Parts: sequence; structure tokens; C-alpha cells
Amino acid sequence: MEQKVLEEKKKKIGTARKLAESQKCELSIDTDYCITYLHLMDEDLAKATMGGEAEHITEEIWKNVYVKYVNNVPPYVYKQHPVLNPRDRASFADSCFRTRDRLAIIHTAVTSDIQEHGAGIRLVVFFFLFKKK
Repeated sequence: MEQKVLEEKKKKIGTARKLAESQKCELSIDTDYCITYLHLMDEDLAKATMGGEAEHITEEIWKNVYVKYVNNVPPYVYKQHPVLNPRDRASFADSCFRTRDRLAIIHTAVTSDIQEHGAGIRLVVFFFLFKKK
């Protein structure tokens, strides 16, 4: 039974990440982890930053950088944010998605055309139908 619950949680997490990747969601990077990861991947800019070889290449250039979410990159490369929902906190304490990122992903999934794997719901019409009189 416990194994089944864990598999269900993995599916839910995977779906959110798949949506983020297909929507080309941009997330802020964690400077230290990103530089270390890219250094291990043999990227020149990260190597120059860590090596201090070039005077003008410092960690400062990595501040406030947003990159497209890619599912096969370790999640710790992206800046981690606390999970606010207590039910979600039981599964994981931090997430690379802020609450506003999650809402944007859900909004895009709901309002995108069916051909783009969305639900195709026009929210303006939806809210109008349920508006209290």
C-alpha cells in the first residue's frame, strides 16, 4: 500500500514538471549549485568563474538569471522555494517552483488550446457563468 502511494506522488510531481518543460517555464537559478553543476559539465563560463582566471567573470554575472526549465537537469540547479501547502510538505519541503510559477503552469494548462495539450477553457467565460448575482 505504501509503495502505491509513493508511486502516485511521483506521477503527480512528474506531471507538473512535464507541463513546466512543455510550456518553457523560466525559473531562477541557484548561483552556487548552478556554477558547480556547469563546472562538472565542463562549461567554460562556469570554469572561468570558479577558477578566477578572468577578472571580469565573477559570480555577480550569475545573479538574477532565469533559464528555461529542463526536466533532465537536477532540480537543485534551480533556486529552491518553500512549499506552502501542508499536504504537499509531507512529500517534499522545497520546490524549484514558486507558488506563482505553479499557478502560471496551471493557468496555461487550463487555457491552452486542445491542440497544444491544454484544456481549451476560456476563463473569462467561465468566471462570467459562475458570477454571483
